[in-house]
Amino acid sequence: MRWPIARNRVSTPTSSIAPVQAAGAEVCLLPITRLEAFSDAVFAIAITLLVLELHVPAGNEALVRGLEHEWPRYLGYVVSFTFIGGVWIAHNYMTRFVKATDRGLIRLNLLLLLFVSFLPFTTAIAATHLFPSFLPFADHAVTRADLAAERAAVVIFGLNLILAALMLYVMIRHSGPSR
Repeated sequence: MRWPIARNRVSTPTSSIAPVQAAGAEVCLLPITRLEAFSDAVFAIAITLLVLELHVPAGNEALVRGLEHEWPRYLGYVVSFTFIGGVWIAHNYMTRFVKATDRGLIRLNLLLLLFVSFLPFTTAIAATHLFPSFLPFADHAVTRADLAAERAAVVIFGLNLILAALMLYVMIRHSGPSR
């Protein structure tokens, strides 16, 4: 099996990776450990930012009622946490087979991390503007503007998930075996 980027970890230290000649052009292979450490930090921060959007009901309102009111935020947290966790697992699995990384893989990884780090924001949008017809509004009827905001929230959140998944796929294809 041939890999386009040096694969299958060996006993050679990754810090001694030198430039390699490939088809007349010099390709600089960089240690994978830097990519892994930076990526793990971004994944951890994104998951931490997700939990900051969860609110504890105030002491003067009934706890159960307050928790019921916040259910869209909890749902968004679970969906986004599961997605980020799945992307992290796939990323971790992919990097296990990569000995060194080229500049292209680093750039693709940065794009993946861009979409992952944007997820807490799009989750907050979805949690705030999704399901207006289900939230208990005492003096507010659901309007067309509410429904338009709901659609926009779904599109923004869904686009973020799709782009992150697409970037992960492109990274795996880039670092995978040659055909």
